[in-house]
Amino acid sequence: VVMLRVGSKCMDDSSRSLDIVNVVDSVFKGVQESGSCSRHLVKVVPLQRTCFAGPDEIEEEIKPLIKAHFSSPTTFMVALKRRNNCKFDKDAMVSRIVDLVGVSHKVNLTNPDKVIILEINQSLAGISITDNYLNYSEYNIRKHQETVLKQTQTQDKSESRSQEVLKEA
Repeated sequence: VVMLRVGSKCMDDSSRSLDIVNVVDSVFKGVQESGSCSRHLVKVVPLQRTCFAGPDEIEEEIKPLIKAHFSSPTTFMVALKRRNNCKFDKDAMVSRIVDLVGVSHKVNLTNPDKVIILEINQSLAGISITDNYLNYSEYNIRKHQETVLKQTQTQDKSESRSQEVLKEA
């Protein structure tokens, strides 16, 4: 696991902000368009906030993100991954996050509009709210590449079948 900190301002131009979710989305769109990816890169998770992996600290960091992303009623899920920290209570944290989001938003584990990502690694927590978590194979580039290749092969097969039908007619 490698965590890279990206500043809130892009390079030296203080008028432009760098949104890490858009950066990661562009990586996955590139994989969709080209069908290839880096052999050294397996998973890229955009983390908008980081903090100590304590429930109170996580709650303080996630409140502004929830306020920014949950203005109108929508569906969501919480994707919590815990690594090298067996004392962190996943279920309690998920229920706290669901309470923070509120009752006007419904939990949907199969096809959510938004996904709250919480990555716990030892004593650090990374938090993000995204729209493409499941579309991009949980931000796993290799899995996403395999999905794109399968879709391409399926489209190619259906196109060749339709061409065969046209030739027979």
